[in-house]
Amino acid sequence: MSRFSSIRDGRPVDLAALEALYPMAFPQEDLIRLVRDVVGAGDGVLSLAGVVDVPAFRMRPAPWAP
Repeated sequence: MSRFSSIRDGRPVDLAALEALYPMAFPQEDLIRLVRDVVGAGDGVLSLAGVVDVPAFRMRPAPWAP
């Protein structure tokens, strides 16, 4: 299990990671357009990103994903 080393404010550059992670986390949903709209909304939206130690982090499908 990976652990967060820190939590920081979200940045526009995080969108690419969200787009890659979204289908693995939510394979039955197709709401990536909504995610893009919310991330791009700017002020009024709180966006946070968990940062993990890269050597310990491996992208894996969610355990509940088929």
